[in-house]
Formats: sequence, structure tokens, C-alpha cells
Amino acid sequence: MAKEIDLYARQKRLAWFLVIPAVVVVLLIVAYPLVQVVYTSFFRANLDGSVEPKFVGFQNYINILSDPDWWSAVQVTLLFAFFSASLEAIIGLGVALVANSEFKGRTLLRVALLIPWAIPTVVSSQIWRWMFNQIYGVVNVILVDLHLVSDADKVAWLAAPATAALLSIRPLSQH
Repeated sequence: MAKEIDLYARQKRLAWFLVIPAVVVVLLIVAYPLVQVVYTSFFRANLDGSVEPKFVGFQNYINILSDPDWWSAVQVTLLFAFFSASLEAIIGLGVALVANSEFKGRTLLRVALLIPWAIPTVVSSQIWRWMFNQIYGVVNVILVDLHLVSDADKVAWLAAPATAALLSIRPLSQH
């Protein structure tokens, strides 16, 4: 019995010995920037560093919490998060059920489903950004070619809040 307790205690010490370095790294990666952001939030500063930061206390929080644009952004963010997560879960479940069922071409479907994971999200989002570019984006080129908009009236898809919010409702890239 004593040997079992001794072995358990040694295993427990070993587990902590192996986990502590990872915990320290995570704390340094997460906690330090978080503390730095909270500290910086009590100052008014220019991003270019041309003016010395000035301590303003909770004034930044008062300003942002009384700003209707901020609350609008929070609302859009929450709506986007809710609908995109719900839609992704529903579509993901449906695709998983189809991919798991027996049918001819199942292997081809599974390979096709893995392709989006092969393309990094950054590359995918950059491609979408280029496609919706006001000057040379393929979406505007198609609209001009179809005579739906003139060359002078190309749409700034990602610059206008209404069209950017419209585009953000449906996920453009796989996460």
C-alpha cells in the first residue's frame, strides 16, 4: 500500500513538473499582453508616439460606453457571432452526416471536404479581399461587364459599412 501511495505521489509530482512550463508559457503569452492592454487603456495616447501618453483614468471607458457607434459595433459582432456559429454548426452537422453515409463517390466528397483545410485562412481571406477590391476586384469587373454598374461607380465592398456588414453575415472563408 505504501508503494502505491509513493508511486501516485511521484506521478503527481511528475505531472506538475511537466505541466508547469506550459502553464508559464501560456501565462506569459496571454497574461502579459492582457495586463499591458488594461494598463494602456487608462492613458490617452497617439498611435504614432508623437505625444507623450497622458493618464486619463476611466475616461476612455466612459467615452466608449457612451458611444452609440461602439454599441452598434457590439450588436453587429454579437449577431455575426451568433448567426455564423449557428450556421456553421448546422451546415457542419449536415455535411458530416452526408459524408458518413454510404454512397458512391463518398471518398471523393471526403477529399473535397479536406481541401479548405489545406488552404490557410490567411490566404483564403486575402483572396476574398482581392475579389471584393473596388479597383481591380473580380466582383466589380463582373458587375461592370454585365452593365449592372458603371466603371466609375464600382462598389467599395469592404469600405462601406453596409456592404461590409452584408458580406460578414455569410462566412467568406473556412475557419
